[in-house]
Amino acid sequence: MLAEMVPLLAPETPTGGNVAKQLAHTIHQTIPVVYGQGLLRAVARRWRTQLNENSKVLARDDVFPECNHNDSPAWGGTDTAQLFSAVLLRDPQEAPEMADRIELTREMAFRHARVVAEVSARGEGALARMLSTLVVGDYASLYLAFLRGIDPAPIEMIEDLSARSSRGARARGMISPWSHEACPGHGASGQWPGQPPLQQQRHRPADV
Repeated sequence: MLAEMVPLLAPETPTGGNVAKQLAHTIHQTIPVVYGQGLLRAVARRWRTQLNENSKVLARDDVFPECNHNDSPAWGGTDTAQLFSAVLLRDPQEAPEMADRIELTREMAFRHARVVAEVSARGEGALARMLSTLVVGDYASLYLAFLRGIDPAPIEMIEDLSARSSRGARARGMISPWSHEACPGHGASGQWPGQPPLQQQRHRPADV
């Protein structure tokens, strides 16, 4: 699935045919709230963390149906809803009851958002459907960084927190939860196979 999706999302693919670039433009200058359900719950969280780290924007993630008990009333309860965008991760194999719930929420709550976007999973198996939505979010986070004029690669605040926490922990004879010893896979070296190389991440495509 990654081999199929990555060329469609790559910098060389123009915005007109590139879902990730289109999405970056859609959510630009908003606070994205990414919604998942079922097997896409974890993918929504991944989207949020990539938007945080790569795009350097505040973002939230939430899940259906739990969001209808807490999150949904907030959309209609304040004028600040216009600051937010809603990104719905959809699964073609979601249950009819879930599809109805999402559509009702879109009609009743998300109509107050500045913009609503949907990303549909592709593929037959569960892993394929998860990866097909995950990779769109990863690329969209990079393109949103370029739109904001930001280099997505540096994570100075994380590195500074890690260094300062590690110094304090070492002084107490402990391993900091921020340290590389505690999180050996974190950072630039922990890339998945389809992720753009760091040198590519640093260069904004001409049409973004």
